[in-house]
Amino acid sequence: MKVKQMRYRGFVFRIFETTLIMLLIGCLPNVLKDDHIDVGTILEKTVIGYSEGDSAVLINASSSKIKYLNDEIKGLFTVAEDNVMISEDSENELLIQYPKLKYHVKVRLCIQQSIKEYTLDRVSFNALQLGIIAKYKMNDEETAIDSLIAY
Repeated sequence: MKVKQMRYRGFVFRIFETTLIMLLIGCLPNVLKDDHIDVGTILEKTVIGYSEGDSAVLINASSSKIKYLNDEIKGLFTVAEDNVMISEDSENELLIQYPKLKYHVKVRLCIQQSIKEYTLDRVSFNALQLGIIAKYKMNDEETAIDSLIAY
């Protein structure tokens, strides 16, 4: 009887150990910090428009709500399955009124459980869905996402 219990405990321990390793691999940033690679959950997506020294939050989206500057702006964004996207044509239309646009995401880092905000390009902004875990490479200052690795 004791042999069966010991085998069962060993089996359960190996399953637990394997599961833990798999979870950590998925959520651990690269140990080489020089690579500026991190992993986190996308919490919020924001687009800010800048015009003659003024700025306006055009859209702010989280898993619980989406806020638009106004109804005209709302028509320029596409919302589907926990994702907010903007087409190139809509971006060009916004650039008439706001000559500079910045795309931001807030990310909860997997290991530190801290929240960071990054800027990124429109294509990457569109690719990242709210609530997903993404692996990405940051710029040297760690303020912007240079490229997406997995999402």
